[in-house]
Amino acid sequence: MLADARKRAQTIISDATQQNSDLISDAEARLAQMNIERELVADYLTNLRQLVENAPEAPRSAVEAS
Repeated sequence: MLADARKRAQTIISDATQQNSDLISDAEARLAQMNIERELVADYLTNLRQLVENAPEAPRSAVEAS
């Protein structure tokens, strides 16, 4: 009976360890993807900012001028 309890405890620990490993691996993959997406957004915003800064001023409309 004690041997069965130990075997069951080892199985529970092994399962929990595997589940923990899977969760950590999934979280690391999701974090890596978020970092990639964050960099893409940062690059997009940098390019957009440069485009706006370097754009010629639009002519003022007659409504704005009056």
